[in-house]
Amino acid sequence: THLCAMLVVFPSQWDRVGPRLSACVYNCDLRLVANLAAGVLLNVTARWLSTQLAGRAPNLLMAQLIQTMESFLQLLVAAAIRAPPWPPGG
Repeated sequence: THLCAMLVVFPSQWDRVGPRLSACVYNCDLRLVANLAAGVLLNVTARWLSTQLAGRAPNLLMAQLIQTMESFLQLLVAAAIRAPPWPPGG
């Protein structure tokens, strides 16, 4: 859906997206495919769990708090992955 949104919302950016997409299709990297599959699976699971929580939570503030904590955890993990390594000690 994000690729289709790029075509509709930003048609002038296709010259940047197209070559990367074709390179990804022809030179398939299993790490990228696994990352994509894990992201889709985790996103679907998070949506399903949030609907379950919204139905069982005592109030909507509890569901919003859990969703905020989930978003913060995703941001923290992304920052930890992209952070440079620690400098050597001493």
